[in-house]
Amino acid sequence: MTSACVTTTTGPYTANKSTDKAAEQYVALGITYLQEGNLELATARTKRALELRPDYAEGLAVMGLIYQTQEEFALAEQHYKDALSADNDFTRGRTYLASLYYKQRKLDSALAEFETAAKDIRYPGRSQVFENIGLIKFQQGRIEESIAAYRRSLTLNRDQPSLYLKLAELFASLQDYQQANKYYENFRESVRAGVLLHTPASLELGIDLARRSGDDDTVSSLKLVLRNLYPNSPENQRELARENS
Repeated sequence: MTSACVTTTTGPYTANKSTDKAAEQYVALGITYLQEGNLELATARTKRALELRPDYAEGLAVMGLIYQTQEEFALAEQHYKDALSADNDFTRGRTYLASLYYKQRKLDSALAEFETAAKDIRYPGRSQVFENIGLIKFQQGRIEESIAAYRRSLTLNRDQPSLYLKLAELFASLQDYQQANKYYENFRESVRAGVLLHTPASLELGIDLARRSGDDDTVSSLKLVLRNLYPNSPENQRELARENS
């Protein structure tokens, strides 16, 4: 939430600088201090920006982030809403509000805000928005809609190996093993490339998929990895029990 690209400035603000520019610079400093964990200075700089521009959406949203960091959730929500009242097209601020609702387990409200944010085709974080939509719909038990959102996220950004695994899991849960194998192979390519590591769950899924397709070599290979990396995991214990049954 605090990953916005920020250019910080130093030195006094001279009288000939425009009010808008000064407010932007104060907010940039506020974000920098927030990232550093200095809430006192983050608050002071952001409030100064809002003194200059009370309806500055970016400043209102950053103030919301500061309050959320302090777990003042009601104040955070109000500032996010104020930011959207000032600029209804401020998509990043909308994702802050959606994330706050998600943190509070207000899934319907979070989903509504994320779905509105997803309509902004210019928003650079749109793939993450669709991933969040997929997560919420999964948690609501809407598996096919979750799959559609995750696939949309991959369309926008294919460099998301964890999503390939998630899609493999979801298709396996629907017993669509052809699609599950397809996405699992994409995930395995990332593992081979050293992008990420197998987990006990990913190995167990791969073993199951390979067993269903009659790929004994892959079954043996993944079982060996599971046994070597996670010998005490419940997944490995289930495999050992299967062998001994």
